[in-house]
Amino acid sequence: MLKSLEKKFENKKNAIKISEDRTGQIKYILQNFLKEKFGDKLKGISIGISYNSKNNSLVVNTISKVLANEIAVRLSEFNDFLKKNDIRLSKIIVK
Repeated sequence: MLKSLEKKFENKKNAIKISEDRTGQIKYILQNFLKEKFGDKLKGISIGISYNSKNNSLVVNTISKVLANEIAVRLSEFNDFLKKNDIRLSKIIVK
């Protein structure tokens, strides 16, 4: 019983670590993508990213509706950009 609990905690800890690593990678890739597409026009705009490793989904939160629309319009380009960096997602949600 105790070994089973230890194994579950260890698996959960590993899943959280993988999720944090993947979130960091995606955040870096998104910053590069936005810098490539928009240049320095986005300085000071806050973008929140949350990655769910269970669903393999990404949620991008922006304060600006205009930026959210621009990302949504370029979603296929962003997905290709992620694939070039060996990241495949099942869902991308832009808010």
